[in-house]
Amino acid sequence: KNRYYLNIGYTGTGSLLKIGEGANETDNQVNIRANLDSEINKWISVNIGASSIVNFYHSPEYLSGNFWTYASSVRPMDLTHLLPIDRINSENNELVEGATKINNQYILGGNSIYTQNIYGDLYHGGYVDGMRRNVQLNIGLNFNLDFLIEKLKYQTYFTYDNFNRYQTYQSNQYAIYEPNFISGDSININKIGVDNFVGSQGTRNTFFYRLYGWSNVLSYNNIFNDIHSLNATAVTKIDSYKEGGFNYNDKHVNAGIRLNYMFKNKYVVEFNGSVVGSPRFGKEERWGFSPVLGLAWIASEEESLKNSSFLNYLKFKSTYGNIKTDIDDAFSVSNYYMYQDMYKQGGNFNYSDGTSANKLTQIFNIGNKNISWIERNELNIGVETSMFNNSLFTEINYFNSKRINEIGQRSNFYMQFLGGNTFLPYQNFGARTTQGFEFGLNYGFFYEKKYGNLKCNIGLNVITINPKLDKVDELDYGPGLEYRQKAGKPSDAIWGLEAIGLFKDDQDIATSPIQKFGTILPGDIKYRDLNGDNIIDEDDQTVLGYFHARNNYVFSINLNYKRFDFFTYLNMQTGGSSYYKNNYYWVSGELK
Repeated sequence: KNRYYLNIGYTGTGSLLKIGEGANETDNQVNIRANLDSEINKWISVNIGASSIVNFYHSPEYLSGNFWTYASSVRPMDLTHLLPIDRINSENNELVEGATKINNQYILGGNSIYTQNIYGDLYHGGYVDGMRRNVQLNIGLNFNLDFLIEKLKYQTYFTYDNFNRYQTYQSNQYAIYEPNFISGDSININKIGVDNFVGSQGTRNTFFYRLYGWSNVLSYNNIFNDIHSLNATAVTKIDSYKEGGFNYNDKHVNAGIRLNYMFKNKYVVEFNGSVVGSPRFGKEERWGFSPVLGLAWIASEEESLKNSSFLNYLKFKSTYGNIKTDIDDAFSVSNYYMYQDMYKQGGNFNYSDGTSANKLTQIFNIGNKNISWIERNELNIGVETSMFNNSLFTEINYFNSKRINEIGQRSNFYMQFLGGNTFLPYQNFGARTTQGFEFGLNYGFFYEKKYGNLKCNIGLNVITINPKLDKVDELDYGPGLEYRQKAGKPSDAIWGLEAIGLFKDDQDIATSPIQKFGTILPGDIKYRDLNGDNIIDEDDQTVLGYFHARNNYVFSINLNYKRFDFFTYLNMQTGGSSYYKNNYYWVSGELK
């Protein structure tokens, strides 16, 4: 018995631009997906899935950005983009003759500040041809092992994932002409730059990754005497990931087990354990074990609640586990092997009065064989209810995630004269906690009437979080400066000086604490002197707000009547802050 599936799709996009190379701008994508399920016999079946995405595109070569970023950042009065040839002073005929023309009517305008001209980019800047390709293949074998143990199954899967991209381009140069408007309609011009339409050709933005994987799943699911339910799963997974520009393969070897036992559909115990391996650590720390234990009580199955007139379902649940990971901001190409000493070849050192020289060998990483896994201790406690003929569903959860043994260099722990960061090993040190509550409510009803049926579903979700740094590498600022310590404060805190107003006049400046940030003038921002030393500097920085919202609210309504659907979704966030720091928001004269 065989089942087949094939899907082929194509998406093509043109351009809103109708001039120059912009008129030829295209973006095309072809998607192919195929699946085959084949039952070889009653014991063995095969699953094969393959997909491919090919994206190829063509666009103009811009000096920077693209048409839309240019249009949103350059003001119309900043430069004259096109200069009419018939208005250019005859004294400039030689320049006009040698200039690149647009429709034989205009030459490209500009000035010493704005040397990019969007018309020059579109007509003469060159082109970019790009390609992105992704191929994925999954092959699975399923074995029914009932002949060994009833309801025992085994699955094995092989995975291949390959992606690559590149661009070929031609980048040209073009001259622009700065106008000088003289009496009447006449214009004098000054040439800036040169025309070079042979340009430079090449390949760029090349990247690829390749992933191989092999996973195995052994599962058993059975019910005994109608009161004991056992679900057991064992998993192994091996993968190898290679990325362009890296000299190593990222490899993982993991194994896990899941045991779920339920008694009389009321009491649930679940254990999950995984053994994980990573080459990011030394041999002594290369393997880690992550256990998770979960307990649940379905109280609505108790005899005292089983026949309740309004309560259909009531469940109390809790899980606690220790999760190990090797994913951390500290890992990069240069410090992948942080557990061992690493050296590099440096410059020359001279000897024999400068007549001879040898290459320096420099150390750039002090290894730490004890560096190990980053850990998360996760606690979740929750309640689920369903009431009034399952029309009202609620769920409340408390979560607490404590991340410990974060990796970093403790630059504030050692004195700089000991060699700085070069001689500081990476260590497991940092810790942070994120905790909060999650509340969900869903109410649905079905209303019957003569000419149709109305279905309504109303949902409300609320999440509140509180992230905090527990341990961080920092100086001990001492008494009176506790506000500068990051430990114990939100991990997403926005640090800065607290504004208390604006300077009114020179007298106000003279009688206020000295600000160590350049020349102060009336109208400048006045900051609070938190440590009372009559000087405004980095010692007066404090927490001004939080980058992430503390509370998130989602409200939704879904109505269905006959063949008409109506859906609305509202999202609100509170408790967060943001600041705007580029020249778009500054009142800075010509920068505005």
